[in-house]
Amino acid sequence: MSRLLEHQKKQFTQRIIFFFLFVLVLLIFFFVYGFKLIINSGLFLGSFFSRQAPTDNLNKKDFFYGSINVDDIPSATNSAKINIRGTVENFDLIQFYLNGENIKQTENIFPDNTFSEEIDGLQPGNNEIFLVATNKSLNKNEKTQIYNVFFKNSKPQLIINQPSDQSKISEPEIKVVGQTDKETFVKINNLPAVVDSQGIFQSSIKLQEGENKIEIIAEDIAGNVEVKTLTVYYEKND
Repeated sequence: MSRLLEHQKKQFTQRIIFFFLFVLVLLIFFFVYGFKLIINSGLFLGSFFSRQAPTDNLNKKDFFYGSINVDDIPSATNSAKINIRGTVENFDLIQFYLNGENIKQTENIFPDNTFSEEIDGLQPGNNEIFLVATNKSLNKNEKTQIYNVFFKNSKPQLIINQPSDQSKISEPEIKVVGQTDKETFVKINNLPAVVDSQGIFQSSIKLQEGENKIEIIAEDIAGNVEVKTLTVYYEKND
């Protein structure tokens, strides 16, 4: 019996030692890693709830809303001046830029949140126009898109290859052939003529006996117009 008791006592002692060792390891783990976990958890929760904080506590500037909208600007014009209209909200200054240069500005005069300003100085060829709206008190800006405007104030060329003016024709139909600039529209006696990529056009015209007037109108994308009128005489063969 004494051996059995001694064996049980030994086992009990081993269990006590193992338990204390296990508790010691847990304490060491807690002191090494536990505080970090607690701190990191606290930071995470604090960050989460701060993001969910009521918006009333945020700066009102973060909720600024402003807009500027420009009405349609023509892609081509035959005038060095162009009128720009649009609407604006919560801005008190508008600056107008032409080819990268601030050429005009207007402020504090936007009845019904609308604006209308004429700018001058377009250069021949392509011009870039954009606007910048500013709220001066809040230092907020908004830039519009860039608008490309082609300026040309010279008439398109209009060359009539056939027929010759004052010519006499013995056939009831005549072919009108000519040449103009690219991207130009041509009408012959108010009927559109086909213009190819080189600016060459042609169309057949029916004639009445006697004098016939043929009007050729060429109009480019900027609205410049050139007009020529031919007179031809149709005389039947006997």
